[in-house]
Amino acid sequence: MCDSIFPHSCKFYFNAEQSRVKWKESIKSILVVHKFCDLNVIESLKSFVHYMLKKWDLTIYLESITLDELKSDDLFYPVIQQYVNLGNDEFKQVTTEHNVSRLCENAAESSSKINEKSSIRIFDHTVRNKIDLIVCLGGDGTLLQIGSMFQGITPPVIAFRLGTLGFLTPFPFKMFRTQMKSVLEGSSYCVLRTRLCCQVIRSNVMNHISNNNPDIQNTSTASNCSSENQSQASNCCNDISSRSSSPDTEYHFLNDLVIDRGLSPFICDLLIKVNGREVTTVEGDATSV
Repeated sequence: MCDSIFPHSCKFYFNAEQSRVKWKESIKSILVVHKFCDLNVIESLKSFVHYMLKKWDLTIYLESITLDELKSDDLFYPVIQQYVNLGNDEFKQVTTEHNVSRLCENAAESSSKINEKSSIRIFDHTVRNKIDLIVCLGGDGTLLQIGSMFQGITPPVIAFRLGTLGFLTPFPFKMFRTQMKSVLEGSSYCVLRTRLCCQVIRSNVMNHISNNNPDIQNTSTASNCSSENQSQASNCCNDISSRSSSPDTEYHFLNDLVIDRGLSPFICDLLIKVNGREVTTVEGDATSV
């Protein structure tokens, strides 16, 4: 296994018995991804973020929708105000000392003193190469979504079970303090999971390539869409969220990928190839790989 699939901050060791990830330098940035629309997960997220900010010198990246939800909580608001550098105008006035002390009681913390070496920042696709470690708070669906958020180099992921299913999330959340200490302070065992790679090449692009180089083989999925619809789809891809895939034509995914007709009013005519060999053709609104 090549180390190039991992961030520069860690090194991968593999033998027949075990696989390990060892940090070349201390972890500086982690991304916390959680299951949406679950109040129990949000409460666990608050406990996790508050503990990590105080205990470790880290930059914690959160998605903008997550930060907005945390800011709406009067009890957690002072923590956000202390660690996010957004300016006082963006925060409503609350009694900081009172709320922080209540939060510490709920989280079983003994002090409300902040860690000046820690911070919270907003995550988007432009800072993906800064992430050293991903923390997943949710179930298998959340973990599979992380596999699509990072195309190419993917940081190691530690998953805590807070969802409906937990086949891919081995650690119970109540153990997060012990497990995070083990990961941050030394090398850790890891499981490598293979991702599928899919290329989407539109018919007019493929025709142009074939005309210029008749010997080239298409090793991907070709879809028949008009140039106008391609332009609309391209504009749509430019406005990507933190959980969207890369706007490139190559996609890496853990479980399945759905290719649909997008903004086109016409049925797609798809030619499916695997490793350059034609497998089948599909005519319809979408197909799942």
